[in-house]
Amino acid sequence: MNISMLGRAALIAAFLCMFATGCKYTAAPADLLTKPSQTADKQALMKAVEAAMPAYSKLTLPLRDDGEGAIRQVDLNGDGTPEAIVSLYNEYNVPELVVFRMTSGVWRSWFIIQQPMARQIDWIKIDDFDQNGKVELAIGWVGSFESPSLAEFYSFQSKPVRNEEGKLVLQPVDSIPYAYAEVGDVDGDGRLEIAIIQTDGSYQETSLPSYTLNLYNWEGAELTLLQQLELYDGVNMYDRMIIGRVSPEQNGVVVEASMGAHSMYTAMYAWENRRLQLVYPKLAASAGPEDVVFTETPVMSEDINGDGIIELMLPRPAPGQDDLSYAETKWINEWMQWDGKDAFHKMLEEYSDYSYQMRFQIPKAWMGHYTVRAPDKGDSYAIAAFEYWNEEQAYKAKLADIYAIPLKKREAFEADWKAKGRSYSVLKVKDGLVYAASFADPPESMSEADKAVFLTMRLEDGKAGELLRVMEED
Repeated sequence: MNISMLGRAALIAAFLCMFATGCKYTAAPADLLTKPSQTADKQALMKAVEAAMPAYSKLTLPLRDDGEGAIRQVDLNGDGTPEAIVSLYNEYNVPELVVFRMTSGVWRSWFIIQQPMARQIDWIKIDDFDQNGKVELAIGWVGSFESPSLAEFYSFQSKPVRNEEGKLVLQPVDSIPYAYAEVGDVDGDGRLEIAIIQTDGSYQETSLPSYTLNLYNWEGAELTLLQQLELYDGVNMYDRMIIGRVSPEQNGVVVEASMGAHSMYTAMYAWENRRLQLVYPKLAASAGPEDVVFTETPVMSEDINGDGIIELMLPRPAPGQDDLSYAETKWINEWMQWDGKDAFHKMLEEYSDYSYQMRFQIPKAWMGHYTVRAPDKGDSYAIAAFEYWNEEQAYKAKLADIYAIPLKKREAFEADWKAKGRSYSVLKVKDGLVYAASFADPPESMSEADKAVFLTMRLEDGKAGELLRVMEED
């Protein structure tokens, strides 16, 4: 299991533990794992689920939680009445789905969906993949160390069969081993495709394995392979994929993979001429590792500006810090959007501090004239120090400091600063922290040319608060 998967698992375990009384091995309250509702029908469903769950079983969420909760109500057979799909660990600590249906006004368990070799549920997707008016199910099962992870696909038009224990079980229509998988509209036709990254290696091997990206759609109750393409294989593991619009006019796929201890490789593919074509980086068929573009620190590309188009996150070290170690280096993120032709354009530039869930968008007037470093030692609650930067002269001067002050320490902090004759501006108050900034004046020793640029970088009252964003937890 990779680090990001372990992190997600820890978050889910903490979430469940937080709501399960004493964190015992019992079912977590169903009403805390579903979308809020006070209807009598929802309450009856919750009671039915709790009554049907065996001792020592407990509800669970997929590692890549989609926000739908552990109990999902969906019309599976097209009769106009919703069924309920419940994700849980059974009494043997094996993940499974249990499907409930309403019979004579009472919720009853109907059949189960399971993968005996799985140890976790990676993701769940319920949708009408072939647009025939009836939903299908795709589920990613995290395998054990002896067995691969499996993407399995189910049709609710199939009849469940009884297993050795006499339980009705829905069998998969197809089962595909995967290293990473995602579902989304790759070709822009409004239908969902299934993108699966496969590898010929294992985690125990010392040499780097090769990877392929296989693209499928669901047609006539079976998967049809649309395309298979080779991915760059000089990576540790492909551990992220995003499907969506990659330009104003085109859909596609972005994949990200870890390389070495900190580096990451990013590739963008666009749907062109009925196939995925490599857009970034543009590798020739004979390209070697020296042609690969990678970042020196982890990235998570996304639609950063909310325009519906995926931007690539391309970090670079803050200038003027060539003598710093990796741990001491501050990074500036450039978010680049493809124009659908032959160029990427910067949508925004920002400094991020994930320890404090903070993003600060760089004003246009600052670009090319600033750097960022660690705050001065002893500067309480400071998290970043921005400096004016003249690259040609290698000249720096204090520009602004950003602070994250615990809310309960705010009064003492303000009193201390008032006593010292210092001032600051509150940018945002959220999640128990007061985000603030202190802006510097140009030093008397600064040249007139530098001072003229410095003064253009001053922010109007309230502007800095608009530029600071506190990231929501996943």
